[in-house]
Amino acid sequence: MLNHISLYYLLLIIMILIFMTGQSEGGSACSKGLGACGPRGDCDKRCKAEFSDGQGSCELNLCTCYYNCAPPGPPAPKKCNINLGVCTENCNEDCCISKCATQYRQGQGRCTNLIGTPFSSCSCDYICG
Repeated sequence: MLNHISLYYLLLIIMILIFMTGQSEGGSACSKGLGACGPRGDCDKRCKAEFSDGQGSCELNLCTCYYNCAPPGPPAPKKCNINLGVCTENCNEDCCISKCATQYRQGQGRCTNLIGTPFSSCSCDYICG
């Protein structure tokens, strides 16, 4: 009974150290279950195969991989759409593309058919936020 309790505390200390090591490197600590442990050393090998900085830990015959999470990237820029008028012979697809690109940040213009009509609209997608 005493051996089981001391083994429990030893495992708890190891888990805390692994968690703290992940935190001290500036990244968030993440974990992923990899199923049964398998032969000795297999858990750590599978963990490192999936995450180069990973550390496999086998407890109760379950392999858990602890690794540093990548920091989240910057949020995607917000895109907006505006109608720049009707596409005509005087202002066709090329004109629409040019008008959108010069008036709006990273603007991408195109003429799109207005459903049920013979007309096309100059639609402009751009970064707006």
